[in-house]
Amino acid sequence: MKRFLPLALLALISIAAKAQQLPLYTQYMFNPYMINPAMVGYSGRTEINAFYRNQWTGIENSPKTLQFDLQMPLNPKMALGVNVANDQTILLNQTSVLVTYGYRVALATDHTLGFGLSAGVFTNKVNFNGLPPSDATDPALTSAKLNNSAVDGQFGVHYSYKNFTLGAAAINLFERKALSPKSFQDIKLSQLKNDIIFATYRFEVIPDVFAIRPNVAYRLNEGQPNYYEASAIFSYKTIIDVGGGYRQSFGPSAMVRVNFGNIQAGFAYDFPSPTAQVSTGGSQEIQLKWRFGKVEKKTSAQTSPAPVNTISEETPPQQEKSKQPSEEKQQQEPVQNESRPTVKEETPKQEPTVQNNQPVVEQKVEEKQPPVVEEKRPAVVEPKQEPVVEKKQEPVVEEKQPETPGDYYLIINTFEDRANAEKFYNEVIKQGYKAEMRETKPGVTPHYFYIHLPAYKSKEISVDKVLELQKKLGFKDAWYKKID
Repeated sequence: MKRFLPLALLALISIAAKAQQLPLYTQYMFNPYMINPAMVGYSGRTEINAFYRNQWTGIENSPKTLQFDLQMPLNPKMALGVNVANDQTILLNQTSVLVTYGYRVALATDHTLGFGLSAGVFTNKVNFNGLPPSDATDPALTSAKLNNSAVDGQFGVHYSYKNFTLGAAAINLFERKALSPKSFQDIKLSQLKNDIIFATYRFEVIPDVFAIRPNVAYRLNEGQPNYYEASAIFSYKTIIDVGGGYRQSFGPSAMVRVNFGNIQAGFAYDFPSPTAQVSTGGSQEIQLKWRFGKVEKKTSAQTSPAPVNTISEETPPQQEKSKQPSEEKQQQEPVQNESRPTVKEETPKQEPTVQNNQPVVEQKVEEKQPPVVEEKRPAVVEPKQEPVVEKKQEPVVEEKQPETPGDYYLIINTFEDRANAEKFYNEVIKQGYKAEMRETKPGVTPHYFYIHLPAYKSKEISVDKVLELQKKLGFKDAWYKKID
C-alpha cells in the first residue's frame, strides 16, 4: 500500500501535466494573446492583463491558474509582449515566462496577416511536503528532480479582414517533461501535437450600440482527447458584454464584462461537467485589463489603403477626363485652331471679295480666282458685300489674339471632384513640378477643377507646342485652354 501511493501520485502528476500543457481559458476572446502569440498588441494600444482561474471549486487543492501579460505595440506593424503564467495542479507547480515578437503584413485593404513567436523558460516544481516521510523518500520519486527547467516556445499566425479574425498556434515548440532526472532538460523540438485553432467575428447589429460576437475554437492535446468550444458575446455600446458558451466534455459557461473607460473587468463561470463521475463543482475566472498610451492603428488601415486607394481614386478621374475634357477639346481646341491657321487661310479668301471694291489687291484676286471675279462683277458685286461684312465679324478672333500672356494654360488633368483634384495636384508637386489648381466660375455647369503648369502659360501655346510638351514632360493627356 505504501508503494502504491507514490506510484499513484506519479501517475496523477503525469496525467495532470499532460492535461495542463495549456491551461483552460474561457475568456480568451478578450485577450487572444493568451492562446496565440501572433495576437500580441492586436488592440493597437499598450495594455496590461491579469487573470485568475479556480477550476473545480468542489475539489480540495483543485487546479489554479495565474496569468499576467504586458503588450506594447511598437508601430502599426510590430509589437512586443511578455507573458507569465503559473499553473498549480495537485503537487505540481508549473511556471512559464515567454517574450513575444509579433509582426503584421498588409495584404490589401483591410486584409492583414500576422505572425508571432514566443521564446522563454518553463519551470517545474514538485511539492512533497504533504506526504509522509516514508513516501517522500521512495526511489520512484527521488529519482526525479524536484525542480527542473526546460526551453519553452510558441508560434502563431492569424489572418484578419475587417471584423473577422482566424488564428492558429502551436502551443509547445519544444518537448518538456513534468518529471525529469536533469535540472535542465535537453532541448528537443516537439511533434507539435498541442495546437489551437480559433475564429471570431463581430457583427455590428446597430453600429456603435449593439453587436454580437461569435467565437469558435478547436484544441488538439497530446495524450488527451481533442475538443471544441464555442461562445457568443452580446455587447451594448462599450459599456457591458454578456455571453455564454459550451466546451466539449466540460459543459456550458457564462460570462459578463464591464468597461470603465480604459479599465475592463470580466467574470466567467463554468458549470460543472455533466460527464464527471464525481461532483467537481464549477470553475471561476476573473480577468482585468488596463489599456493606456496612444493608439497604433492596424497595418491594413495605414499601409495597405494608401496605395490601393490611390489606384481606385486615380482611375475615375481619368475616366472623367476622358469624357469631359474631350468634349471641351471639341469646343475649345477648334476655336484655338481657328484663331491661328483659319484666320491666315480665310483672309486670302475674304480678300478677293473685298477686292471687288478695293482694287489695291486685284493681283491676288486675278491669280487665285480670276474667273469668279469676272462673273461676279456685273451682277453680284453689291450682294456679296454683305457676306463680306459678316465674314468681317471674324476679327472677333483677331480680338482674341491680342490676349495678354497667361490667358492660355497648359492643362495636365481635369476633375469634377475637388478631393481627386487635390490628390493629383499633390502628386505633381512631389514630382518636382510647380503646379496650380483652378476651377470654373461659380454657377457654371458642369463645374471643373483644372490642374495646370504655370510655367507654360502663354498665348504662344499651340497644338504643336502641346504635343512637344506631352513628350517632354510625360503628361500624355495634356491640352490647352483659356480659363477666364
